Amino acid sequence: MKKFVFQLDALYSIKKTLKDKLQAEYAEAEAILESAVLKKDRMEKTIEEESEKFKAKARSGIAVYEIQTNEAFLEDLLKQHKAAVADTERARRNAERKRNELLGVFQETKALEKLRDRQYKEFLVQAEKHEMNVVEDILSYNISKENVNRKAM
Repeated sequence: MKKFVFQLDALYSIKKTLKDKLQAEYAEAEAILESAVLKKDRMEKTIEEESEKFKAKARSGIAVYEIQTNEAFLEDLLKQHKAAVADTERARRNAERKRNELLGVFQETKALEKLRDRQYKEFLVQAEKHEMNVVEDILSYNISKENVNRKAM
């Protein structure tokens, strides 16, 4: 009896390999996103802390050069924050794109698995039919052999 062979096995193997690759890329993209979010959150916290320090100094009185220095420092922090927000958004879009690619490959592999199962069930039905034919042939041979033996006697 012949062995079951999935007709699209090569495609299924490629999709499975692609799925594994995309899972690794998605995990990496998620790690980058998490890092970018943490950096952005730290930057926001730093800006808030420095603003509070400046307000506390301003209440007790400070020199003009300290105001200018602090404003330049806060302006630099805001630029860094803006860059961190942009990095976070870029990382979020990349992670979402990787997730969508992975979802597509998951759907394709699931479809191929269903197709393989359907082909396997059809193979089993055909194998059963073939087996029944063989059994019928054997029985018909035995019956015809008995008839020949009876006639010969």
